[in-house]
Amino acid sequence: MTTNDERRIAITGMGIVSPIGENLADYLAALRQGCSGITRWKQIDERCYSRIGGDLSDFDLTAHLGRVGVHYPEALVQMARKLLRATPLSGRLTTAAALQAFVHAGLHETPLAPARIGHILAGHNLNGPYIHDNAMTYREEPEFIDPLYGVMYLDTDVLAVIA
Repeated sequence: MTTNDERRIAITGMGIVSPIGENLADYLAALRQGCSGITRWKQIDERCYSRIGGDLSDFDLTAHLGRVGVHYPEALVQMARKLLRATPLSGRLTTAAALQAFVHAGLHETPLAPARIGHILAGHNLNGPYIHDNAMTYREEPEFIDPLYGVMYLDTDVLAVIA
């Protein structure tokens, strides 16, 4: 039998990037105002039947870090920029939310053993467009497939980047 201390979980930090807010305060305010992030897609691929959704295709990590990252340590922002240069949209969005959670939890101020930190990734289906684009490219050019496709197909790259 385990004690309560062994079963205890604490949520110490949260972060979000969504069409209605790119930080917790803005997101909560938009929800309270009844805002919806569902719109027509900004970049429509004619091969796709969907035309509406929560579109974040124009997310710009550099601009986001300029707005939200002003509260982060400069070394953390520089590390994120370097790490995420070749990361697809899904990784950049997820990392932006993870950085918020990391700072919100105060982990940038308190050294903690990596084995004592965990993260939960929720609501993530961001690689869908990437998978679709690769499938369509493969249909048109069977000799070509993105070299990172095997890693990104299962979203494992996103978990690795934020870890």
